[in-house]
Amino acid sequence: MSKKYYSDELVLPGETIREMMSEYGVSQKELACRIDYTPKHINEVIKGKSQITVEFAIRLERVFGLKTCFWLTLESNYREQLVKHAELEQLQIEEEIAREIPYAFMTNLLWVTKTRKIEEKVDYLRSFFRVSKLTQIESVYDCAFREKGKNRASGYAQAAWIARGEQIAAKIHTDPFNMTKLKREIEAFREMTLLSPNEFIPIMRELCREIGIAIAFVPKLPKTYAHGATKWIKKDKVLIQLSLRYKYADIFWFSFFHEIAHLILHGKQIP
Repeated sequence: MSKKYYSDELVLPGETIREMMSEYGVSQKELACRIDYTPKHINEVIKGKSQITVEFAIRLERVFGLKTCFWLTLESNYREQLVKHAELEQLQIEEEIAREIPYAFMTNLLWVTKTRKIEEKVDYLRSFFRVSKLTQIESVYDCAFREKGKNRASGYAQAAWIARGEQIAAKIHTDPFNMTKLKREIEAFREMTLLSPNEFIPIMRELCREIGIAIAFVPKLPKTYAHGATKWIKKDKVLIQLSLRYKYADIFWFSFFHEIAHLILHGKQIP
C-alpha cells in the first residue's frame, strides 16, 4: 500500500467539551439544561455524530467562556481531517485495484500515460475508465466480472479491454442500426472470408458502419480470455469488439459471426 500519512490526528471537538465539563464540574445532563439542548443531542455532539453549529457554539461560549469561533474552528478542522482520512483509505483501495490492471501493457499500446508512480496510475486510470474512483469500475463494467470458462479472467483487465472498445466505437459515426440490412448482408460478410485482412478490413468496417455497427479491433490484454463482445452503446448503435486473440482466419471469422448471431437472436436484450 502507499506509504502516505497525514500528520494531523483526528481530534473530536467533543473531547474539548468533555474537558470543559470536567473543569467546571458539569454533567451532560446539566450542560443540556444550561444550553437548552437535549442530553441526547449533547451526547451525539461529543461523539462526533452531530456537528457543532453556530447556534450550539454561541451557547457553549456563554457557558464556558471560549469564543464561538474557537468551537467552530475545532469542528471545521475535525471535518476536514475526516475527509482527508477517508480519501487516504479510498486511495489505498484504488492503488490495490490499479495493481491488478495490466498498466504496463496498456502503456505499450498507448492507451495510458507511462508512469511508475502508483498515485499517477490511479489518476490516469480514472480518466481511462471515466470514473470518479476505481472502485466504480466493477459496477460500470459488471459483465466483465463474471467468470469466463475454465480460465480465471481478471475482471479489471477485461473491463479495460471493453473500455478501450467503447473509446474506439465513440469515434466511429454509424448509420442507425438496421436489422434487416444486417441479415441481408450476411452473405457479403461470408464472401469477405476469402480475402486477406488488408482487403476485407476496410470493406468490413464500412459495411458495418452502414448497418449501424461500430466494429473495434482491440488487442488482447493479459488475463483476458474473451475474443469477442457485443454491446449496445446507443439505442441505434452497436459495438462489436474483436480481440484478435487468435491469429487464424477461421477462428477470427467464427468469432465475428458468433457476435453477429448474438445480435440477430437477442437484439436489444444484449446489455
